[in-house]
Amino acid sequence: MTRMTVVSRVVASAFLLHVSETASAAPPTTPPSTWTGGAAFLGAQPLGDFSDSSGFGAGATATATLWRKATPLGLRFEFGGVVYGSRKLRQTVRSAPNGYPLERTADNWFATFEVGPELAKRSGPVRPYAFATAGASYFATSFETSTDLGVPVESVVTYDSWTFAARGGVGVQVPMGRSTTLDLGARYLYNSEVKYLAEGDLGVVEKGEIVVGHPRQSSVQLFEFVVGIRFDF
Repeated sequence: MTRMTVVSRVVASAFLLHVSETASAAPPTTPPSTWTGGAAFLGAQPLGDFSDSSGFGAGATATATLWRKATPLGLRFEFGGVVYGSRKLRQTVRSAPNGYPLERTADNWFATFEVGPELAKRSGPVRPYAFATAGASYFATSFETSTDLGVPVESVVTYDSWTFAARGGVGVQVPMGRSTTLDLGARYLYNSEVKYLAEGDLGVVEKGEIVVGHPRQSSVQLFEFVVGIRFDF
C-alpha cells in the first residue's frame, strides 16, 4: 500500500467522522404544521325569541384545525347544518303518471361556515379545548316532493337569507386510539338578526302552489351539544 493511499484513507475517515459528529450535534428538525379533522352529531336548543317559533333541532358538523408546530393554539374551520323544523303536508299535490299520489315535506334549516382560534391540550388521557369562531349562516326553507313510497321527485328552496354568525364552545377529547379521539362538547351559537320561516309558515293550496307566510325576523341563538370523533390527518 502506498503512502498516498494511506493518507487518502486517513483523510476520508476523518471527514466522515466530522460529518457524523456534526449531524448528531445538529438540533432536531422542527415538526411541520399538522391538521386534525372531525365530524359530530349535534343537538340544538333554541334560545330567546327563536324558541317561541322553533323547537329542538338536530344536525351535524365537520371541523378541521391547523396546528402550528407543537403549540396548543390552532386555526379552526367549521362547517355544519341544523334542521330546526319539519312539516309533512299530507295533501296530495297531483297524481304521478304511475298513479302514486305525491306529497310535500317542508324543512326549515340553516348552514354555517366559520373560522377562528382553537386552544387545546394535545396530549394526555383527557384533552380539554376551547374555541371562538365567526362567519356566516345561510337560512333556508325547502320543499321536497316525493311519492307516498318516499321516492324524491323534486326539491326546491322557497325562501332563503344570509346573516353573520359567531360561535364559542368548550369540550374534551378522550383518546380512542393512536390518532382518534372521542369529542364531547357544548357550544353557544349566535346569528345576528335574520328573516326566516318557521314550522307552519308554509302551506299548499288546492292547485299544488306553495303558499309562503310572512317571514319572521329576529336574532337566532342556540345552545348546542356535540358528540363525535376527531382524528389526525
